Amino acid sequence: MSFLRLIKSTTQGVWSLIKLGTFIVFSWIAAHLFALFGVFVAVGYPIAWLIAPKRVLCLACRAGKPGQRCEFCQREISHRHDRTPSSLRSLLLNTATLAILALTSIGLVAVEVAVLNQFGVSTTLTKKTVSVLIPNDKQHKLGEVFPLNLEVTGVQTAINAIQMDLSYDPEFLKVVKIDKTDSFATIFIQEEVNNTIGYLRLSGGLPNPGFTQPAGKFATVYFQTQKPGPTQVEFLPSSIVLANDGRGTNVLKEFASVNYLIMPERASALEEIEVPVVTEEIDASVLGKDTLTNPGTKLDFSDQTKVLGKSISATENEAQTPASFWTTIGQGFVSFMSVVDHFILSVLDSVVSIFTR
Repeated sequence: MSFLRLIKSTTQGVWSLIKLGTFIVFSWIAAHLFALFGVFVAVGYPIAWLIAPKRVLCLACRAGKPGQRCEFCQREISHRHDRTPSSLRSLLLNTATLAILALTSIGLVAVEVAVLNQFGVSTTLTKKTVSVLIPNDKQHKLGEVFPLNLEVTGVQTAINAIQMDLSYDPEFLKVVKIDKTDSFATIFIQEEVNNTIGYLRLSGGLPNPGFTQPAGKFATVYFQTQKPGPTQVEFLPSSIVLANDGRGTNVLKEFASVNYLIMPERASALEEIEVPVVTEEIDASVLGKDTLTNPGTKLDFSDQTKVLGKSISATENEAQTPASFWTTIGQGFVSFMSVVDHFILSVLDSVVSIFTR
């Protein structure tokens, strides 16, 4: 009998834990859903009551039992009653209750975000604010060598990786040099030029904490004019500027283009000096994009302790042990919470920005 009682008590304990876990999960889901939609529900509640009053429930009537008194409607709750707000007072109290629940849910999400950030899980919003500066001087003589500075501005969140992809018409322009002097990047992992199709890629970055200044120079590309007429240099959509926010958010908000007019007048001997191309074609997937050229050299950063904000020390990698099943589950759940919180904050931020423009 004692064995049966032990089994019974164990079963009851497990069942209680299951019910508690289910309650916590559904409460978490409800709180986050109400954080996302609660404000809209609170605003729409009185509007719905004005349009179709018989279809709107009084929260206090719905939560109470038959025979009890509804404090909102000041009446007795019965099965026969439609349980809709019976007065303006009841309507206002129901609306205020929904608003308080919505604000409380948003507060719970804010607390959750603070806790996750405290443990190093980033849920902050990273906006696309970075732009490429466009030069003012856009007229050049035939044969002239001129610079195009690859400069970024509008940096609000630290950045640690950049990929600049440029397209140009090889009939009008030719890349003769890429100068990385005075660049804020300390590591360059790809430098590629194809003057046959008119394509340039330069990828690089810097270790933690990344580049935090509002503006800076990534590199300078020197072009030589080849033919008179109008032409354009475009920054391709594969260009990216990654924030050092733990998620690698692309903060490049626009893809600029520069229009040039090449004059038929020949440049002077000094302006026609051609600097040898200093490039190295690399066939590797850099920042998620494949190169356009034939296989070349692949760079190895295995002797570096931090590259683009990532620790890749061989000693550390060897010392790491495979994560347990429950650790993996926990990390997955925390990541899911971070994604949900980030989405809710993004939606609320968009709604607030609409009314604050």
